[in-house]
Amino acid sequence: MTSKKNFSLLVPIIAAAAIFSVLPGVCQAADPIKIGASLSLTGKYAWTGERMHEGYTCWEKLINEKGYSPGMKQHGHSEPGLIDGRPVKFIIYDDKSDPATGVKLYQKLLTSDKVDLVMGPYSSAVTKAISPVVERAEMPAVTCGGSDPGIWKGRSLKWVVQGLQTTDEYTPGLAEIGAAKGAKTAAIIFEDSSFPIALANSTKMHLEKHGIKVVLFEGYPKGISDWTPILRKAVALKPDIIGIGAYEPDAIGLTKAAQAIKADAKLMYWTVGAYSPHYAESVGDACLGVMSEVLWDPSANTLGNKEFTKEFHRVIGVPPAEQLQHAAMGFFGCQLMEIAVKKAGSLDRKAIRDHLFSMEVETVLGPYKVVPLGSEDSGLQVAAKAFLVQWQKIPQGAPKPDGKAVVGNYVREIVWPEKFKSADPLYPFPSWDR
Repeated sequence: MTSKKNFSLLVPIIAAAAIFSVLPGVCQAADPIKIGASLSLTGKYAWTGERMHEGYTCWEKLINEKGYSPGMKQHGHSEPGLIDGRPVKFIIYDDKSDPATGVKLYQKLLTSDKVDLVMGPYSSAVTKAISPVVERAEMPAVTCGGSDPGIWKGRSLKWVVQGLQTTDEYTPGLAEIGAAKGAKTAAIIFEDSSFPIALANSTKMHLEKHGIKVVLFEGYPKGISDWTPILRKAVALKPDIIGIGAYEPDAIGLTKAAQAIKADAKLMYWTVGAYSPHYAESVGDACLGVMSEVLWDPSANTLGNKEFTKEFHRVIGVPPAEQLQHAAMGFFGCQLMEIAVKKAGSLDRKAIRDHLFSMEVETVLGPYKVVPLGSEDSGLQVAAKAFLVQWQKIPQGAPKPDGKAVVGNYVREIVWPEKFKSADPLYPFPSWDR
């Protein structure tokens, strides 16, 4: 029971707290910082949109528990919450993989929900569509799901930054390794759709820059189920390098076709489609020596990555060896916003924006730097580098590598860039008589 004396001492404290809580402009510590985004939770990008959602969710939980994400403690404000002890709360809507829906949702987030910050959607198409909405609102935004350089080149964006490596810089590692190993010629075959075409063009540029002649540059129709004819055409020219394909179904089909006709090349590269463990499971022993490109790998020695994979396992339930790049992309984008807010020391939009456009930092995805404000390409990513990975055989009697993707007797190794590689590239491509 409270005595009259003790109660009299509490009165002014209670009164002061009550007055403080209603003063205009005074924010209680418990008030969440609202972060808005749309993601492709249904529609053609649903699977990848869900993975990005997992990345956002993991970061949100870690910030609210610790106040910082893996590798970011040095940026200060390490009490629970993003800044001033305030937790973060995501408001996420489903844009159904549709750019027009994304536009409406970002308008809602900015006007009705009155979010404090925004993160980007998944896919270049939705990212490009919502960028004018964010620019008009003068809201700093980090996008981590759009790699098309056309979203930034020549547009002089002032509020939206690109986190991911651009599609025209996906394959320098392939060209560097090929040239170093003495490759002279290459055949490029690709699905006739926007992303593979962009990759094919950039790959051709990088190969020719390194003195490798492209003897075939040809697209094939989207949705085909037999890659043998175009692969035979490529093999007939006896190139040292054969690539690109498109997505996972293409990589599986092309690998099986290459095995069936015993395609003879010294290096085989099936772009992003040959990255996942499901690819290796689908083609079995034929995965050996195949290269692929990926923006993140759970085994990469990037800042905070080892801790991130452990925390992601704890929060989301996916073990490190099964974690995929799209979740890491979402998490990484949030890390950039985390750094900018802490550097700004407040939620001042202009201050956060200025840091996003000027800072050079390391993250779980690797380095980040964009073209600064004042340029016609402002906001374009210039530092990020994708990893070139290759399926290699685990030496007989050796234990299965911890934290790496392993399928049967095969492990996915990083072979480029040099700074992050876990193994030397296997070259030339092993004979099909294995």
